[in-house]
Amino acid sequence: MVVGIPLLVIIFKCSGYFNRIVQNTSELAQGEMGPDVPIIGKSTLATLAANINSLKHGVKTSQREQAKSERLKTELITNVSHDLRTPLTSIITYTKLLKTPDIP
Repeated sequence: MVVGIPLLVIIFKCSGYFNRIVQNTSELAQGEMGPDVPIIGKSTLATLAANINSLKHGVKTSQREQAKSERLKTELITNVSHDLRTPLTSIITYTKLLKTPDIP
């Protein structure tokens, strides 16, 4: 009884912590970036929680960098398009002028 009750309490705490880790990883797998898993103690479960948090931060960083890359790509395409269109407009205008027969 003296050993059984504290052992039962420890098992319930560990299983609750494990369930919280499983729930957080399920949310992460669905794409939901919720709050970090709390790191409690120095057990294997705490190491697992720290690794999950690290992976989550890596995914967030990767997503930010991907969004930045897409934004820069769009800006580059816009600038190149503008730089090409401006001289082409002048060439087209001068070509139309040269085709006009009324010019002395």
